[in-house]
Amino acid sequence: MGRVYLDLTYPLEEGMITYNAPWHPIFKINQIGRLGLEGRETREISFGSHTGTHIDAPRHFVDNGDGVDSLLLENLIGPVTILDYSFLNEGEAITEPMLKQHSNELKKCKRLIIRFGWAKYWGGNKFFENYPYLSEEAARYLLSHEIKLIGCDTPQLDSANNIGSPIHKILLNEKIILVEYLANLDNIHILNGWKLIALPLKITGADGSPSRVCLYKDGTE
Repeated sequence: MGRVYLDLTYPLEEGMITYNAPWHPIFKINQIGRLGLEGRETREISFGSHTGTHIDAPRHFVDNGDGVDSLLLENLIGPVTILDYSFLNEGEAITEPMLKQHSNELKKCKRLIIRFGWAKYWGGNKFFENYPYLSEEAARYLLSHEIKLIGCDTPQLDSANNIGSPIHKILLNEKIILVEYLANLDNIHILNGWKLIALPLKITGADGSPSRVCLYKDGTE
């Protein structure tokens, strides 16, 4: 039985959706080297640090917090617990009692992916509107399980209607790595047995970075 891989990364391309704030840049790519003229293909690429599938480092919300270049590989690579909350309604929160039902699973490893089933809205404005999220009590409950990384298929774990970003602050203040905009989680049929690789660009002092993220496991899905 071979090894199975699942890419959780959205492609970076012109016209893709980005965080819906007026100050957030769009993705741009421009060819500056051509085989017929310069003898090689080279491209100039411009993007924000939270474009597409990406990692939030503590510095995103923590003054002088760790940047993506300081994140430990041992936290970015290894076994992962995947919890399915795709049954939640729009704008509904994961509560502490909901997480307590999975206390044994949360003890198994220090990486967690939450599947909300929100990737179906990728590509349009709906992706950024009224998605399910993590309550403050649930976020603090995860702190007690020494989780080091949390991924999701929504724009973020904060509510779309909460401009104060309390969940980001609770988790990033404890140096928990956040991986947002995950793709293809709906293609997972068996949730257990997966390992995660989530690697940001090693940009000195950056608060975040687009990242290549994938799951793998031995055997068939």
